[in-house]
This record gives sequence, C-alpha cells and structure tokens, in this order.
Amino acid sequence: MSMIVGFLVCDATSGAILRLGTWDDEDLASMAGEGEVVVQVDAAVPVDPVSQVYDFETEALVDVIPSAPPDDEWATWSWDAVLGRYVATPTLAALKRDAILPVQRQIETVERAQVRPTSAIVLALLASETPDAGDVTQLTTLETDKTGLRDFRTEIEAAATVEALNALLDP
Repeated sequence: MSMIVGFLVCDATSGAILRLGTWDDEDLASMAGEGEVVVQVDAAVPVDPVSQVYDFETEALVDVIPSAPPDDEWATWSWDAVLGRYVATPTLAALKRDAILPVQRQIETVERAQVRPTSAIVLALLASETPDAGDVTQLTTLETDKTGLRDFRTEIEAAATVEALNALLDP
C-alpha cells in the first residue's frame, strides 16, 4: 500500500514553485516535466507559491518578493509584507473615473426625465397653445439639476490631487 505525501514541483533552476499538492508516491516520476524537480515537503508547513521559492542548497522554503505587476493608468503596486502580496493602489485617474460614474448616471436619469415635459411643451407650441406651467417648471428644475451635476462632474475631472478629490466627495 502506498502512502500519500506532500510534494512541490519546482523549477530546477530558480526553485519557483510550479505546482503543489499530494500525490501517491508511485506517481512522483510522472509529476515533473523537463526542467522540473519534485521535492517532498512537510505537510504541516504552509507553502505560498507566490512569495516563496525552494532553495536547493538549504533544502528549505525561502521567502522572496516577486516582481511587481506593472503600474498603469489605473493602479500602482506596492508590496505588503503582512499579506505577502502586491497590493494595488488606485491612481487619481481611477478614482476620478469611479467618482464620475454615479454622477454621469444621475445626469442620464435627469435627461430621461426631461423627455416627458419637453414633449408636452413642444406639442403645445406646435398646436399654438401655451405650454402647461407645470411642464415648464418641471423642465426648468430638471435643467437646473442637470447643470449642477455637470458642474460637479467638471470639478471632479479638474481635481489635481487625491486630497482635492476626496474634499469634493466627502465635504
């Protein structure tokens, strides 16, 4: 009867952990491909393939900091030693994008609400009638609301720092 044990399949050069798990010891020979090495590990020891490699000289797992993901328009990355992972921090552009989306949705909601009073006013004018005062008031109020939302969106777009953006969003 064969015994189930914990193993790592590592890159034979770098020690990078490619796969980990338990396999029947009879299957070990088939687990490693070219340029790979199978290493038995203590099942009680936690293994993190992202922040550890296998050191063939010391025959132990070693903590490493892997290469960072590339920064881009939406995020910068920094290593969090407690998590053992890179953590994304949104850029000002990403924060602005996220702040503008709900404002844009509100603008679009107001624009949809303008259709009914606008239609009623146009139909009254085409019939050479005086538009209903309620429709005019509603349309004027909606246009004022939309102007305020557009101004707010412009302020968000113009924010030069995260602090300035936060001041707009959390007055």
